[in-house]
Amino acid sequence: MSLEYGVVEIKVVKPYELWVKCSDGVSGTIRFLTSRFRNVFAGLADFNKFSQVYLDNGVITWNVDNQIVDIAPDRVYDELKSHKVWELK
Repeated sequence: MSLEYGVVEIKVVKPYELWVKCSDGVSGTIRFLTSRFRNVFAGLADFNKFSQVYLDNGVITWNVDNQIVDIAPDRVYDELKSHKVWELK
């Protein structure tokens, strides 16, 4: 998958908080609030699993109990470009 503004760098900077940099230099923070840990994101409440985040062709991704969980890269880009911090509720 080729993305116009894919994520090129990601770091876990605090529990349930990621620092993200996109290919054009836009960067910022994604914070996961506890209310987000439901449905497909429920497994990420385990910080050991959350911290195993990786990039898959520019997409923020986790493998949680053999289920791929990811965040839409266009949404990541739009939120970080507009606000620098995106709180996932």
